[in-house]
Amino acid sequence: MLGQCSHLLRVSLWWSGLSPLAFALVGRDSAVGAVRVAFNIALLLFSPMAGAIAERVPIERILTITTLVRGMLYVVVLPLVWLLFRSDLVWLNSVSVTFVALVVICFLDGIQVAFATIVDVDMGG
Repeated sequence: MLGQCSHLLRVSLWWSGLSPLAFALVGRDSAVGAVRVAFNIALLLFSPMAGAIAERVPIERILTITTLVRGMLYVVVLPLVWLLFRSDLVWLNSVSVTFVALVVICFLDGIQVAFATIVDVDMGG
């Protein structure tokens, strides 16, 4: 149950924070749509595989791994992207590279959500 509660907290934080975050990092309205498309394509492509794997792997392990992956993406990787490509601390200050990195992060996030959704209590798992 603790893993499922963590998953629900994670989903609610993501839905309420991704759009303003994407816009703030890139400064383009198109960033919001692009990250949503990347996320949904990952869900579409990886959900069938997630269903097959969920039949063989314990629910607790899937929820733990997906929660850790999402934490790494948004607590470690995303701040590093900002630090490397948007801050004045590094010579490479590029909105375009930040945009691509954000889309890749959201695609990876969509992959882990495909696995988490299969076993999530709200999704009937």
